[in-house]
Amino acid sequence: MRARSLGEGGLRVTLPGASIMRWGIVPTVLRWKGWIFLFYSADGDEPPHVHVRKGRQEVKFWLDQDCSVAVVRRVSAREIALLQRKVREQHVEFLRKWNEYFGR
Repeated sequence: MRARSLGEGGLRVTLPGASIMRWGIVPTVLRWKGWIFLFYSADGDEPPHVHVRKGRQEVKFWLDQDCSVAVVRRVSAREIALLQRKVREQHVEFLRKWNEYFGR
């Protein structure tokens, strides 16, 4: 489902590249090899990071200099290494999108 929010006058506005989940609006920043790289809209008070999901698998990476792993759920060490390389590759772009989305 594409995310919708009520704009001025109750008008429904579609937010491209976002979905509505139980966590709120979830902007997708990249899709790669079946993995979805995204932010949770409620996470703006945390340091910059990106969640990477595929089904029930998830890894959370801090967008620090090392792109360190914060949380792992049901993901093998080999897949974590592969995803971490991709996050490091996209680090500057992810930070730009984080700052743009959260208004920093």
